[in-house]
Amino acid sequence: MRISRHIAIRPIEADYLLTQLPNGVNGTESNLRLSAGVVLRIR
Repeated sequence: MRISRHIAIRPIEADYLLTQLPNGVNGTESNLRLSAGVVLRIR
């Protein structure tokens, strides 16, 4: 969400990654990353 020309707020960003690697248990790993923040644009 843009606040001004140089400042924006990112309420939520989500990334999900499913990998299939031999790890000795079931061969898959699930990775979820959630983030939020303030974006500063310098131009």
